[in-house]
Amino acid sequence: MAELQLGGKTIATQTGNQEPIFASNVNLVSATFPAGHVIQFQKVTSTTEYLTGNNTTALALSAFDLQITPKQSNSKLLILLSGVINRGANSGNILYEVVSKINGSNDLSFLSGKMNNDATVEVSNVEQFIRVYEHNQTSSFSQLTLSWTFRRHTNANTYGDFAFNFDGNGTNTGLHYVMEIV
Repeated sequence: MAELQLGGKTIATQTGNQEPIFASNVNLVSATFPAGHVIQFQKVTSTTEYLTGNNTTALALSAFDLQITPKQSNSKLLILLSGVINRGANSGNILYEVVSKINGSNDLSFLSGKMNNDATVEVSNVEQFIRVYEHNQTSSFSQLTLSWTFRRHTNANTYGDFAFNFDGNGTNTGLHYVMEIV
């Protein structure tokens, strides 16, 4: 049996190929870790496709909804959405909007676009949207629902179809991650 000791006290033990076991005197709840470490991680992946057509109505990307309950008062949430954005075949500036929501509000909007000079070719790219959120909860932590919406922007060419998690070339997997960081 192997032992890891610090200051004459056993911190962990390991027998053979078994996983190490923390000693009963180790209390991780009251431990102090360096700034910037992850204390929890949640994720959802989906192959659900969202097609907007050529209107500007926002679609809820509901397959990517996830919940997290913060564990520490001084933490921040690092939120990331990644997926294929498809902009229909048209010429001109092709704009779309992705909105991050916390509990159905607290919106943060990402407006993006790409110039398409060939009206016969659709434009598809993997895009990432990143948000840092300070939850400001200090005790009695409540669950937060993280969601996203997607839409063709009003300034886009009216003939352009828009899609999230779709590029016409097979199945795409979108990702939504959240990390609580202290």
